Amino acid sequence: MTLATHALRTQLQSALQALATGDLRSSTTALLATLGYASHKTLDLPTEPAAFTQELENLLGGSKQLNPIHANLAEWKSAAFLFQLTNDELPALAAGQLSLLTETSGVQALQVESFVFLALDLKAGVWSRTRLAALTRELNRLFPMPVIVLFRHPREDSVPLLSVAVIHRRANKRDATLDVIEGKVSLIKDIDLHQPHAAHLRILESMALAEVDAKFVPSSFDALYKAWLIALDVKALNDRFYKDLAEWYYWAIRVETGVVFPLGQPLEESDDPATKNRPTVAMIRLLTRLIFVWFLKEKRLVPAELFDEKALAKLLKHAPHQHGGSSNYYKAILQNLFFATLNTEMAEQDEDGNKQRVWRE
Repeated sequence: MTLATHALRTQLQSALQALATGDLRSSTTALLATLGYASHKTLDLPTEPAAFTQELENLLGGSKQLNPIHANLAEWKSAAFLFQLTNDELPALAAGQLSLLTETSGVQALQVESFVFLALDLKAGVWSRTRLAALTRELNRLFPMPVIVLFRHPREDSVPLLSVAVIHRRANKRDATLDVIEGKVSLIKDIDLHQPHAAHLRILESMALAEVDAKFVPSSFDALYKAWLIALDVKALNDRFYKDLAEWYYWAIRVETGVVFPLGQPLEESDDPATKNRPTVAMIRLLTRLIFVWFLKEKRLVPAELFDEKALAKLLKHAPHQHGGSSNYYKAILQNLFFATLNTEMAEQDEDGNKQRVWRE
């Protein structure tokens, strides 16, 4: 990680944590500013949902109205119009020359080649991808340009989450002044605002103007839009995940730098002296088991504390990073997860009638 990336990640974490309890409009605007996006073009609309949508409809000429059912309007707590980002501001933003000290210059309601950023506070509930995508599409039907929506919504245990929705739109082939909503919505979903996951931070970093500018030089709305869609493409994210996983695996099985397993693990012969007699089979098994358990952890079926360094310091006698050679994390945590619980049927009983699926000391 470069110094610039490290600095951006630190700033992102601070901005996300501030959004957990901060004012919706100012906190989401600050988060976008951290990513490099800002504009003078904004509107001071009422935050009450019904009044907010009425003002939007009036602003856009009143020809289109929000469907309150499709938009789940009854489940909104508040709303904010953040700003509109247009072509003329991108070069100044990329060069770091846009000053936010000038007065608001007003919104260009019919400027198709632009982004509108909205933020919504949603009531507690199950906000699936389907519901958030449907809400995003309904909001986009009001506007002639793409609307990027930032949703703040509490989880069932009251932990505040952030989801960011980017819709796929294309120019109308018959009328260049119109857009066509393709229906697909890309989501960065359920970012924990108290403890944002590293994977979520990496995705946000990839959308930052400095990162996008280095790869795509987005001097126009169209180039920036394409860059965002590439950054959020599911296939690209999967490819990156498996590439990182493969690189770590090949590092881990090398004699000079790799991990050491407890005695008794199966070894696999190799003609390559760098990997000869390394526990490659055990490593593959460990990785596949970890991926499965991590999936269960993300679904909150396995306690997150088992993968948290601070929590583990209270659970284990010795911190794993301080006594790696003792294998205490593997033996006390992972081995129990893999074999004493997940690999044991709930119905199995010992000769005394006690269930076998218990945590081994």
